[in-house]
Amino acid sequence: MRRSFSLGLVLLAVLILAGCGGRNPPQGSVAQPTVIEAWPDNEYTAGLPEPQGTPLYVIDDTSQGRFSVFYEQVDEAAWRSWLEQLELDGFTCRAEASEEESENYLLTEQGRSLSASWSGDLLGISVTLEDY
Repeated sequence: MRRSFSLGLVLLAVLILAGCGGRNPPQGSVAQPTVIEAWPDNEYTAGLPEPQGTPLYVIDDTSQGRFSVFYEQVDEAAWRSWLEQLELDGFTCRAEASEEESENYLLTEQGRSLSASWSGDLLGISVTLEDY
C-alpha cells in the first residue's frame, strides 16, 4: 500500500510538471509541510470543493506558483464524489493514470491546474496558477 502511494506521489509530481509546460521549472523550493486541521482558504484553493476526510498538512510553495494539500481517511466513494464535483464546477480532465491501488488526475479550469492523487485513504492535491 505504501509503495502504491509513493508511486502515486511520483505520478502527482509528473502531472504537476506536465501542467507547467512552457515555463521554467521551479528552482530550489524549500517549502516544508505544515500540519493543518481545516481546509485552507487562499487564492489556490478558492472555489475548490473541500474533500471529505481528515486534513493532514499543506506544502505552501506559492513562491514557486504551487500549493499542495494532503488529506487522509478519504474513501473511494468520497474520492469519486470529489472528482465529480470538480467536473461540475468546470474542471476538465486533461490526463489520468490508474493502477490497482492508486489513481491520478490532472484537471484544469480558468487559469489553474490541479493535480490529484488518491491511494487507499490518502489524497494529495496540488494546485498551480497560470498567472504565476
